[in-house]
Amino acid sequence: MRLTIFGICGFLRQTSSRSSREIGRASTAFASTTSIAFVSSGPNRERKELSFVTTIHDFISTPGEILLEEFLEPLGISQYRLAQTIGKPQSAISDIVHGRRSISTEMACLLSAALGTSPEFWLNLQMTYDLKTFDEAILASVPCLL
Repeated sequence: MRLTIFGICGFLRQTSSRSSREIGRASTAFASTTSIAFVSSGPNRERKELSFVTTIHDFISTPGEILLEEFLEPLGISQYRLAQTIGKPQSAISDIVHGRRSISTEMACLLSAALGTSPEFWLNLQMTYDLKTFDEAILASVPCLL
């Protein structure tokens, strides 16, 4: 569910324009120390005071989820049809959609040609996803050279 903020100390409205998976995972709000907001999940409104430190949970979509939810489903294009158009196996598209495969440079160029976007769009989605899901704790301690 997406919370839309109107003003600094304004009205929060929940909308359900995204998938049910996102609705279950995403719930964010931001406010200052003394802000009071009205949170609505339907006709009943509830007055809540927001704390100084409000936790922000990022919803991280895989590039495959974006491909499916923003391109394939709205345009009525099947994974099979996209695969045939770009000359790749349907399993490659399925793996991307289900988060089992990353978008390579070649795939970014093919998707951009078929869907009218740019290769940078797909590569930036992949890079952002990789950065947000990378666990820096697994890196060895590296001293700064400067």
